[in-house]
Amino acid sequence: MIRQRAYSIINVLGLSIGMAAFILIALFVIHELSYDKFHTDAGRIYRVGLQMKQETSEQRFIHLMAPLAEALETEIPEIESANRNVYWDDKVQFDYGEKRVFEGNTLFTEKDFFRFYSHKLSRGNPETALVEPYSMVLTESLAKKLFGDQDPMGKMVKLRGDDDFKITGIMADPPSVTHMPISAVVSFATIYEKTLKDWKWDLWFGNFSFPTYVKLAKGASLEDVKKRMPEFTHKHLLHKWEKYGVDAEFFFQPLTEIHLHSHLSDELAVNGDIKNVYIFSTVAFFILLIAAINYINLSTARSLKRAREVGLRKTFGAERKQIIQQFLSESVITTLISLVISFILVEAFLPEFNNLAERNIQSSMLLEASPLILLGIVLLVGILAGSYPAFYLSCYEVDDVLRNKAGKGAGHSAFRNSLVVVQFVISIGLIIGTGIIYSQLRYMTGKDLGYEKEHLLSIDYYGEDLEENYASLKGELLSIPQVKSVSVASGDPVNYGYMEGHLPEGFKDPMMVNVLFMDDDYIETCGMELILGENFRAEAAGNDLSMIVNETMVKQCGWDNPIGKKVERNNKTYNVIGVVKDFHFASLHTPIGPLVIRHEPDRFGTFLLKISGKNVSATINQLEGMWKGIDLKRPMNYSFMDRKYNATYSNDQRFGTIFLYFSILAIFIACLGLLGLAAYTAEQRTREIGIRKVHGATTVNILKLLSSDLAKWIVVASIIAWPLGWYFMDKWLEGFAYHIDMKWWLFGAAAVLALFVAMATVNIQAYRAASQNPADTLKYE
Repeated sequence: MIRQRAYSIINVLGLSIGMAAFILIALFVIHELSYDKFHTDAGRIYRVGLQMKQETSEQRFIHLMAPLAEALETEIPEIESANRNVYWDDKVQFDYGEKRVFEGNTLFTEKDFFRFYSHKLSRGNPETALVEPYSMVLTESLAKKLFGDQDPMGKMVKLRGDDDFKITGIMADPPSVTHMPISAVVSFATIYEKTLKDWKWDLWFGNFSFPTYVKLAKGASLEDVKKRMPEFTHKHLLHKWEKYGVDAEFFFQPLTEIHLHSHLSDELAVNGDIKNVYIFSTVAFFILLIAAINYINLSTARSLKRAREVGLRKTFGAERKQIIQQFLSESVITTLISLVISFILVEAFLPEFNNLAERNIQSSMLLEASPLILLGIVLLVGILAGSYPAFYLSCYEVDDVLRNKAGKGAGHSAFRNSLVVVQFVISIGLIIGTGIIYSQLRYMTGKDLGYEKEHLLSIDYYGEDLEENYASLKGELLSIPQVKSVSVASGDPVNYGYMEGHLPEGFKDPMMVNVLFMDDDYIETCGMELILGENFRAEAAGNDLSMIVNETMVKQCGWDNPIGKKVERNNKTYNVIGVVKDFHFASLHTPIGPLVIRHEPDRFGTFLLKISGKNVSATINQLEGMWKGIDLKRPMNYSFMDRKYNATYSNDQRFGTIFLYFSILAIFIACLGLLGLAAYTAEQRTREIGIRKVHGATTVNILKLLSSDLAKWIVVASIIAWPLGWYFMDKWLEGFAYHIDMKWWLFGAAAVLALFVAMATVNIQAYRAASQNPADTLKYE
């Protein structure tokens, strides 16, 4: 290693970068797989979901009916306990005296919460903390923000500017690896006391608002629970829904699988994706493989010089086993040195990686997962990288060395070339993947959505006076010169997923369709297109039995002329007065579904404003000033639709960026190996280069000589990489209902880029060799 410093540095650098990338991805994978495993009984806890099917639609919910939890606990013997909750993920206002804090992730839950899960209280009694109405438990971080160094126990905190809650406990901040982030826990009895005292808690067909979890009894099997569910479902749901053509079944999601395996529209937080875990794990393996291939290639390329060493050692009585041990030891030591350097690199880049991945990953997680992993990495990479050189070099005979035959066989050159092909199959495949991922991301953010998201602003408002006064509130907002148009609706166009059963004319059974409630200015404000019929009339609000539908609804109903068609809902008959052009009210992962739009002010809760693109910050300041007069209790909670839409692909964007960075690393490591091979090839052919230059060869001739084979092997790698890249990226694109078509030029461009980078790398070294004075090179020994 000391005598061959340049090659040792290349080996150590390549292995260090490769192992650092491998460790970073391993930490990410360990982090993703550890979600919710900190709960002692995690293996017995399941989230309950409901799947509803009709002939033309299917939907899955996790926000369920109120009486479900008690019924499951009472009627299914294998279920030890059930827990329901109401979850506010948006930021709400907490007031203590003059101190005001806005915090998200407030959970209303039942009194057995701390017995059901493994969250620990540092202050308070877990058995009684959530028994009384208007009881609240804060996390330590939120308590610190509100109370500083004061004792919070027994203090009163005002929530959302409305009611006072008594602090009955302080809980440790939950680990970041949870699908249900929590800042405050409020007694479920508060909901009953405040708003639902007169509400029928046994209503199975009312408000779907309660995520429900069950804990199985010790020794109980989920399969036993599933066997009882058809009878349970028929008793409580299907006896009424079957006559409407609705089929339903409950399903159970293991707590520890929710983060990676569940992607429903009403998730409590943005989840990860098991596909990304598989992809990154594969990339990590490939990066490590490329680094190991570098080591093997450089070791076999240097075989002639090492062959003389082997010959001398054998002359003095060394056995093959001893030589194998020597080379494997060198490889393991090189790997160990690289491992140490890789940990330094990991510690240096982990904060930036956390920012990129939006995770809180600690390097100690690798040791916590298994200290043997580190030893395994050293042994695996060391033996993998050193085994071929060790067994290859140890088989040299003394006669071959003395006759200068060692290391010159065509088979050894073919082996090195095949490893180069493997490296560039991986590299070209990663380039293809990166190109397609970024093409899809660009397609998603640039696609015509059927509405104009630029300079479209939504403001949430759930004041009790909205139904009566929304027209006058619209007028106040329109008084600001930069506000071009104002509408009010039940939601904005981004990720709107509310569904109800409707019976269209010509159907015997109802169908589940998406529902949007909006006023007569919504279509104009959002820049949508009414392609048939007419809009709502402002004066008909409240008594309006008209309906607008989208194109998909018309197609699914098979209507040639939809205007005037009847649609029934809750014993009311609505007339279709218009058809709006299809617009995307969910991400492009999901196909556009049938949509009905109704004019019902009691369902409104969001203002939509089309504002001027000039001096936006000043416009927002004006709106906030006006909003203080409209809603004294809550600040203006607003979103720009273009940003909100792009945020729906935050996971996809992060995935693409991380994939890009690690692809660049893989290509860099491959080129590092090429640089070493090129340097060694040039060194071996130094005298030949000198003789050719004496006989008139130009620098260009020498460059062609030293790099001529490389293009051939990259062509071979491309032929192998193209079908593999197409297959795997086609699988990835299947996750999008709307996606790009893979273009042939992306595959060609990947091969050209790989060839360009490889030729540039090799020619850097080749140019140095070709530029030397022939008088000097002919003296080379």
